[in-house]
Amino acid sequence: MLSHRLRHRAWARRPFAALLAAVAVVATSVMFLSAPPASADPFPDGLNFKVRQAVIDAKIALLRPECNALLSGPQRTGFISAFDVLDTASTVYQPVPPSPLPANTPASSFVGEGLNEPITIHNGFDRLGEGLTPVFFGSPAMATTDPGVLRALTILHEVGHLSGIEPQHEARTDVAGRPITGIQEAGLYNTRILNTCFAPTTAYRISQASCEQTFRAADYNVTVSTIDCSAFCRASTGPVVVAWTSSLQSTINTGTGTDENGNTFCGSTRVSDCPAPIETVFGAYGGIFALFPPTDITLTITDASGHVSQDTFRVTCIDPNPNFGW
Repeated sequence: MLSHRLRHRAWARRPFAALLAAVAVVATSVMFLSAPPASADPFPDGLNFKVRQAVIDAKIALLRPECNALLSGPQRTGFISAFDVLDTASTVYQPVPPSPLPANTPASSFVGEGLNEPITIHNGFDRLGEGLTPVFFGSPAMATTDPGVLRALTILHEVGHLSGIEPQHEARTDVAGRPITGIQEAGLYNTRILNTCFAPTTAYRISQASCEQTFRAADYNVTVSTIDCSAFCRASTGPVVVAWTSSLQSTINTGTGTDENGNTFCGSTRVSDCPAPIETVFGAYGGIFALFPPTDITLTITDASGHVSQDTFRVTCIDPNPNFGW
């Protein structure tokens, strides 16, 4: 299983519907599509307006630097901005999602395709906030019932996949052939988008935060890895208390800095080893892999008034030194 930001299949279609609370996980063997729909229908008038408004609202949200940073990512040709991804994206309509996507899929896209790519809108989009709600895990910093916010969030969710910063969330297998489910991970990602891109800055004190497995070369052709996290609170929030919580022993550093406007902000880093592996398996394509359990890491920032901002990251380490018998 690859960590939060390291799983990547550029050819895999990533359905947003699998993130809905009532949707069952579909078998891995049929979740990957190699091509977009053969044709797209014209938008119904009412849905066309909702989609256009959602794209506008999503672009406005991306004007927050922290929102654009959350959804931007590395590409084969270099770093790609989420705003550029959305600005060059097209929206196409396919009322019934192609099999095997569930019938109430609101939108879908291809992971890691970058600029000038389509976001496919399905009939489920029309019901967002009106009977259909994405799943949220963790601690949303605002209500999750506004249809306009949910539609814009859906667009941004797909932007994160197109940029390549966020992998697919549907059922799949990792490099060792082990099935993975992604509904909870996707719910955490929805909450992160909601908090970072839409919540009032007075309600959400975290400006940027991330956790991922980091690899470094060591002696004797061995690669070592750690789970590295970093976080910043919004400038001028006043005194805050920063806490990291997980089942792993970690090294934590927290301090303050000053931005170009003279505003004080807090910063914190956290480093831990990966947890002990739970088993060793033969990979689907050869090699012997150690498998690691997922680790949830929660960041909590509490300001002087007692207001709590919280975010949870799920990281699943991959074996940095699989044995291929070479």
